[in-house]
Amino acid sequence: RQGGLLVNFHPSILTCLLPQLTSPRLAVRKRTIIALGHLVMSCGNMVFVDLIEHLLTELSKNDSMSTTRTYIQCIAAISRQAGHRIGEYLEKIIPLVVKFCNVDDDELREYCIQAFESFVRRCPKEVYPHVSTIINICLKYLTYDPNYNYDDEDEDENAMDADGGDDDDQG
Repeated sequence: RQGGLLVNFHPSILTCLLPQLTSPRLAVRKRTIIALGHLVMSCGNMVFVDLIEHLLTELSKNDSMSTTRTYIQCIAAISRQAGHRIGEYLEKIIPLVVKFCNVDDDELREYCIQAFESFVRRCPKEVYPHVSTIINICLKYLTYDPNYNYDDEDEDENAMDADGGDDDDQG
């Protein structure tokens, strides 16, 4: 609400928040993402650039799936809160997010798709060159249900036949 009054503190706030993105506690990481989302609404350009560069550097390292998920969520939150500011960085961000869509981690994929949604909504002009890639990724995973076991289709059909077909006799 009063982020403009705290402009002098924004660099130190960012310095305090960034290490929390790698906290072993998930709740701390989620709160940090929310705080960073609020910070980007009123911070100066230097603080914003420092944040984006940090996120891009850490995503490129790809230390662990857990932190990668956190960084993708953070980028999506920044896009939702300050999409007009993140647009100029999409050329660097989108290839990283696309890369993580191909990792065999359903939760990470979901966060990537949420990030794409935010980019399309908040930065339509800047994301336009990547829309076909985003659509292809969405179509690919739209038909995939991680809770369905695709290998058991034949067994399920045989199991239904084994019931004996007594449904007509009951009445």
